[in-house]
Amino acid sequence: QQHRRNPSSGLTGSQQVRLSSLARDLACMNGLLLKDNPASSSSGSAAPDRCMMAPITLVPSSFSKEAFNQAVELQALFNSLYHRVSRDHNFLCRVIPPAAESDSFLSALWDMYQTVRQSGADQPITLALNRADYMLDEEAGLKQVEINLMASSFGGLAQRLSTVHRQVMSAAGVSERQLAHRLPDNRPAETFGEAFIQAFKLYGRPEAAILFVVSPDERNIFDQRTLEAEIYAADASSDSPVHVPQILRRSFDQIASSARLEESSGRLYLADQEVAIVYYRHGYSPDHFSDPAGVAWSAKLLMERSRAIKCPSLAYMLANTKAVQAALCEPGAVARYLPGKSAKVEATFVDQCVLSDSRAHRWLLADPEDFVLKPQREGGGNNIYGRDVVDFASRLTTRQSAAYILMRRIRPQQQVSLMLKADQRLSRRPEMPLCVSAISELGIYGALVAKNNSERLNCSAGHVLRTKSAFTDEGGVATGFSCIDTVYLV
Repeated sequence: QQHRRNPSSGLTGSQQVRLSSLARDLACMNGLLLKDNPASSSSGSAAPDRCMMAPITLVPSSFSKEAFNQAVELQALFNSLYHRVSRDHNFLCRVIPPAAESDSFLSALWDMYQTVRQSGADQPITLALNRADYMLDEEAGLKQVEINLMASSFGGLAQRLSTVHRQVMSAAGVSERQLAHRLPDNRPAETFGEAFIQAFKLYGRPEAAILFVVSPDERNIFDQRTLEAEIYAADASSDSPVHVPQILRRSFDQIASSARLEESSGRLYLADQEVAIVYYRHGYSPDHFSDPAGVAWSAKLLMERSRAIKCPSLAYMLANTKAVQAALCEPGAVARYLPGKSAKVEATFVDQCVLSDSRAHRWLLADPEDFVLKPQREGGGNNIYGRDVVDFASRLTTRQSAAYILMRRIRPQQQVSLMLKADQRLSRRPEMPLCVSAISELGIYGALVAKNNSERLNCSAGHVLRTKSAFTDEGGVATGFSCIDTVYLV
């Protein structure tokens, strides 16, 4: 009974100590790890074989079964919606340029998109690995924070954490019957691997390789390695294996030094190895392109001009912007792409608009604490909250304010969470989990494979929770503010 609403409730101190020891061992055994942070080393570089446990929760967090099922059922619609948006050039031409006018990074992406489009380079095959993020508002129910169409991370670690959480809950005395009822199946990396193989087969060159574009100092490598393993597993278990020859991992610098484009065929090669799929786990932030010589931009343009399947394509990157998210909140926008099905999608939206919109001024006058200001950026640490929004907005010109989205804050439900972090050895009682009042953000993964407008695969693909203290606006798992978590349905 103690586990019916919140698995953290009712655990005694001795149980917490016992389960924490078990969970830490299981986390390491199952590869719930991050590479060591180079910044924490006196030399400024981490040893290649040094790792630390990823921050996780001791037990899964309670989440409404009705809201969870709602999010899962919506994922295929969101996959279709953003695929269709990415293919609507006129819509992108209306929405992106005003936001890009005073945003140099978005402007560079928009210029590259137009250059590639004018060159005649075509990408008929789409591989989309998405994640829709939600919070459960105390009053309004399930509300969407954002959609992620690029580098949708933690699918591999979340899949492994589900295994750990099931074992910890079993050790806590929860019956297998309850676990089957409360812990949903969760295999995002496995489903993503199957999507990779479908797309690879559509490309039609079995001797080609798959390329992961990665950071030179990637800490979240085990999440990515899990996906690599699932790609090979999906190929081996398919009815007609193609025996993918290689999965390559390269930084922009490494790509620039060895990549070439065969102009006659549009094929991309790294040295003598043809590339079928370019999967970006890097390249979504301005600092990823900060080298003075512009090597990263040159490497990206070369790949984008090729016929290799890009995940995501430039059009998908543009569709992933906050400007598009706000534009889809306009009356009739979603219905244009999902006729007869838009109401379900729109029910998860919250009030939002471009900061230059007259509504934004009215909203801020009424209650600035009720809003968050978002630039056209992916990744954490970019948002501005509360009264800081007013101060920041007052310093922007009308042109500059077109690059920001004002969004009503979601007020999620709080619950007690027991957290396990690698740096807890510095706390007064390192054997105990950290007990905090926490909020969670639900991510629902989705996979889509299409050829032009024909969808060959479209499905939800599992979930992740990212849980953090209710008293911080900052997020991020790698930075230690959030923990990877899974759901316990109630």
